[in-house]
Amino acid sequence: MRKNILKFLERFNLLTENQSIVVGVSGGSDSMSLIDFLFSLKNEKKIKLIAAHVNHMLRGIESDEDQKFVFDWCKNHDVEFKFIKINVLKLSKKTKKSIEDCAREVRYNFFKDLAKEFSSKIMTAHTLSDNVETFLLNLIRGSGTPGLTAIPMIRENIIRPFLFLSKDQIIEYCNTYNVKFRTDKSNFSFKYRRNKIRLDILPKLKQINPSFEKAVFRAIKSLKEDNDFLANLSFVSFKKAETSEGFLVKTLLKLEKPILSRVVILIVKKLLNLSPNEYQINQVIYILHKGCGMISFLKNKKLLADGGVLKVFEKISVKDWQIPFKSSNILTPTGKNIIIKIVGDKNKNNNLLDFNKIGDFVVFRNRRAGDVFFPVGRNGSKLLKKFLNEKKVNLKKRANLIVLADGKNILWVEGFGASQYVVTDLNSSKVVSIVIN
Repeated sequence: MRKNILKFLERFNLLTENQSIVVGVSGGSDSMSLIDFLFSLKNEKKIKLIAAHVNHMLRGIESDEDQKFVFDWCKNHDVEFKFIKINVLKLSKKTKKSIEDCAREVRYNFFKDLAKEFSSKIMTAHTLSDNVETFLLNLIRGSGTPGLTAIPMIRENIIRPFLFLSKDQIIEYCNTYNVKFRTDKSNFSFKYRRNKIRLDILPKLKQINPSFEKAVFRAIKSLKEDNDFLANLSFVSFKKAETSEGFLVKTLLKLEKPILSRVVILIVKKLLNLSPNEYQINQVIYILHKGCGMISFLKNKKLLADGGVLKVFEKISVKDWQIPFKSSNILTPTGKNIIIKIVGDKNKNNNLLDFNKIGDFVVFRNRRAGDVFFPVGRNGSKLLKKFLNEKKVNLKKRANLIVLADGKNILWVEGFGASQYVVTDLNSSKVVSIVIN
């Protein structure tokens, strides 16, 4: 049996000579089979083994007995033993994560720290049965293709050499080579989701198809090939859309939905260092199609579609200012020159204003929250913000936009002209033009 396992590892180049390996060892049948198998090759392959054990403090004295069991095995076999003891239940409450997720995070952080210390690879004893359980858990959660590829055989420096072995084969290995192991009673508790899959759902599926695990293994392999292909296409599209300012909306909108969704994930990871959920992905796609808009992921982490670019939102702070309207040149605090002229043209023109319709207390200023504008030719007024959204005016331009205002009522907007309230008509006797330099 060891020869068959070795052939599999050599086929995928998972085990080489003269390497150090951090082995996750809980004391259960899977991890004890793995450490036993690697120990059998220790001299032949000239490998250094570091047994890494995590005492999660979830089962009282039994957790301590697991730790001692692994320690004794390592002492008897002259294998270096490293461990940490951490109250995972307390930590999960503090971090508001599930016990399973918290325990996994603690384990892998410990393994990675050891891998750095010993310049080594990491090996864990995940089996085909574990992979099938993960596949079903992700399927129940509604995961997409990446989630349905379940547990990868290799990820970064983490290797899972037993992913092709079922639980029954692991037990066969233990019996064949007289490998002692501990039994975790919590594995039989229906408190955990994975146990419900293992103890209740999987046996029923095997009644329908006794080779169910092998069937899922084939499905995972096929899904992984599809996902790898789409992931490669997505990365190429991601790089094509990338610019120094962000990501080109026009380029992104040319992509089909399966690729676009994956590219959005890459963008969010790149710009915000977050992994978006399905709702957030769809929201980003929505603002891409809309051409403008902002999505909040966390309080200080937002994505903005603006000016044809998807980018990180950076708040633009502008000091409020205002200057009374008068028939002369005006220099604004932002350095713009407002030229006001009385002209003779009385034709209706939304670039011109009827002087007599302008009140006595109007001011030039920057725009403010709640400003209302009545565009010429429209049926009514609307928030200036909404008007600028429709016109796809980017945030930088909005921040420096000049308006002529009577309170919250906007009479004129730089670049868009007069409102319906002050636009000229054939009866206008005094007409004003406003030019910005």
